[in-house]
Amino acid sequence: MGMSPEKCLQQLREGQHTAVFRRLYHLLPGLRKWLKQRGGSADEAEDLLQESLIVLYRQSQNPQFNLTVKPETYAFAVAKNLYAAACRKKGIQIELSVEDLNITDAENLAELQEKETRLQHLYNSLQAMGETCRELLLRFYFRREKMASIAQSLGFRNEQVAKAMKYKCLEKAREIVQQQTYSHETY
Repeated sequence: MGMSPEKCLQQLREGQHTAVFRRLYHLLPGLRKWLKQRGGSADEAEDLLQESLIVLYRQSQNPQFNLTVKPETYAFAVAKNLYAAACRKKGIQIELSVEDLNITDAENLAELQEKETRLQHLYNSLQAMGETCRELLLRFYFRREKMASIAQSLGFRNEQVAKAMKYKCLEKAREIVQQQTYSHETY
């Protein structure tokens, strides 16, 4: 029996995360099956489900976050994306199809496809940048490292130089994304 997105968010925001997690834990057998088909283990499935529940909890604490799909769908999709990211880190190629996401709502499907397109543009722009820019942006936006730490590890003179470089890198990323978007629209 599923729970509505509104009820899920309400319970998470009121500190009733144990009840929500207990209800979502029924996803584990399906996730194990999905992962096994892709060479993953039962332990990995449990870890991924736990991580996806943590992501759901953290997102729920953001007042701007609005859950638009069933909590089960959200948790399963996050787990699959976490697995794909872990595989990419290891250099293993895995494809996630739209069918893998188990989305039935056409509006949510269109939204997810749009997000996927934007993420692909972002990924392509990061790949097209120099190593320093790519590393700086990944560390700042995805790993949430402090600018002072980034400056030190990338060999910048100080935090201000790193901030200026981040600005230049963002501008370069925007240019690349615009070029990609324009080239896709013209064909």
